[in-house]
Amino acid sequence: MVTSVPRAAKKRVTPKERASRKEQTAQLRNLGITDPALIGDRLGVHARTVQRYLRELEGDVDRRVILYPEIKPQVLEHLRRYPHLRLPAYQLARVLQVSERSGKTVKRALRSLEREGLVRHEIGTRKEGDYSRAVRVILWSLAEQGQPDGQ
Repeated sequence: MVTSVPRAAKKRVTPKERASRKEQTAQLRNLGITDPALIGDRLGVHARTVQRYLRELEGDVDRRVILYPEIKPQVLEHLRRYPHLRLPAYQLARVLQVSERSGKTVKRALRSLEREGLVRHEIGTRKEGDYSRAVRVILWSLAEQGQPDGQ
């Protein structure tokens, strides 16, 4: 019988903790430790996290920072163009011709726009074909506050 080892639940890291880890990564790198696995062991994080910190320290900005300002206005413009529609995030990503890898960025942009009061979400259902069962989906639409002036 094969038993699996339970994984620890991921703890949400505060920006302060992340900045501290990044600073410690820089210090260890300056001491000559360049192996991400060794640095990760010392900091208690995965080697991939250390690789991300090292990329950021070398000036390579986070991809999301680049895509966010580009995608948010596109999402808002599309919803303003079709205010009567309620769309799932994957469909918006497809319409905006955003790569599949950036589908999560569209979801994040929608959540950010929702926090700003410009869009809203509701739980709806989608049914494809006569014999398939209905699937619950999150549908996004323009909030009243997101309407352009004069409409």
